[in-house]
Amino acid sequence: MRRRGRRRDDLFPGLRTVPFEGRAVIAYLAREHRVEITNNYGGEDYEALYRRSPAKP
Repeated sequence: MRRRGRRRDDLFPGLRTVPFEGRAVIAYLAREHRVEITNNYGGEDYEALYRRSPAKP
């Protein structure tokens, strides 16, 4: 379960995204013993938001 979704290392190392109910995207990091949800996006251009942000999620 921790490794589901699409890898998005192009946006941030280790980032994965999963579509949710056809209207949103959940972005998360699979850590060693937990899953860290970094954000969820509904109708936003999340790729552009990650590319603009110099800080980690």
